[in-house]
Amino acid sequence: MGFVSVEKWPRHQVKPTVVIIGAGIAGLVAAYELKKRGVRVTVLESDSRVGGRIKTEILNGIDIDQGAQFLSTAYSTLISLINDLGLNQYLVEVSPWTGLVQNGQVHRIRSDNPLSFFTSGVLPWNEWVRFVWRGLKFVWSVRGYKTGDYSSWHFFDDQDAGEWIEGYFGKR
Repeated sequence: MGFVSVEKWPRHQVKPTVVIIGAGIAGLVAAYELKKRGVRVTVLESDSRVGGRIKTEILNGIDIDQGAQFLSTAYSTLISLINDLGLNQYLVEVSPWTGLVQNGQVHRIRSDNPLSFFTSGVLPWNEWVRFVWRGLKFVWSVRGYKTGDYSSWHFFDDQDAGEWIEGYFGKR
């Protein structure tokens, strides 16, 4: 899919209309950016609410965030969008600790320490070693790909996340 610039068009022409399928975060941001450029936008969503996979459920009086559980201030584009929309007053700094429930047990993971995922007990040590080995094989397999040339990474878009993970890390 290519991108067509809609920055300027002759005044005598009819403004383009774009229909966006899905009111998840990507669809909503696309609609917002197009609207800022004067494009007429219609967003269609099959669910009864917007947000896609991003939602909060209340379980026994506790808010459980699903989808994008946190927004890091390292995401400069996202923070800029939040500021542009005037939503920055709703940002709340949270603890770096999170919990991952597996087989009824809560495993504590620290977002500022990626190794805590491995030391938390989520993966048994034999799975951890297998994970690292597969990861090293993956890193070796993609050497030479240019980080700025996204077309060379097309194989990531040719299958869904589950197929990709199974292909590189094996079936669990």
